[in-house]
Amino acid sequence: MPNPTTNSLRIIGGSLRSRKISFPDVEGLRPTADRIRETLFNWLQFNLQGKHCLDLFAGSGVLGIEALSRGAASSLFLEQNAAAANSIADNLKRLGLESGEVCRTDALNWVNSAVNSDRTFDVVFVDPPFSSSAVSDIFEALDTRPLFSENCKLYIESPVPLESMSTLQNWQQVKSKKAGKVFFSLWKYTRRDLKG
Repeated sequence: MPNPTTNSLRIIGGSLRSRKISFPDVEGLRPTADRIRETLFNWLQFNLQGKHCLDLFAGSGVLGIEALSRGAASSLFLEQNAAAANSIADNLKRLGLESGEVCRTDALNWVNSAVNSDRTFDVVFVDPPFSSSAVSDIFEALDTRPLFSENCKLYIESPVPLESMSTLQNWQQVKSKKAGKVFFSLWKYTRRDLKG
């Protein structure tokens, strides 16, 4: 059987800068472009050292791996597709990233079942397939789950602007840009529902 892994990209910063990771041809898998990744990690440059990251819809795993390269303490990768999940695990092993963990699961189901989770995350990456309604679904689920440290940062890529989501209780948009057909933004967890 041929190896489905036919694509590669480079890590753009940190201790693993210029190292390559590979990923398979999977429908809907659309790795974050270098230019967008560079902007994202400039936004996060003071919010990664020693932090715990959650990479939802991990795909190639490049966001969580880039975070580990830049000093994050851990990254949990959630990916439903078997080939993509196996590829992330292979990349973590090859790069010696023992603080990366891959969970083959549906991201929305995982978030919805995490009501009693004792894990918290400091940075969350959300980059679902653009053909799905996952952005709004996962955003609403994340709004009410006890998964986040104080001032957690949430990164989202979407085919549409996300300003309309600013009405959600616990997240405030702090950065946003557009590159080509991709809208991407950074949000801060405010826990407004616990104030007052």
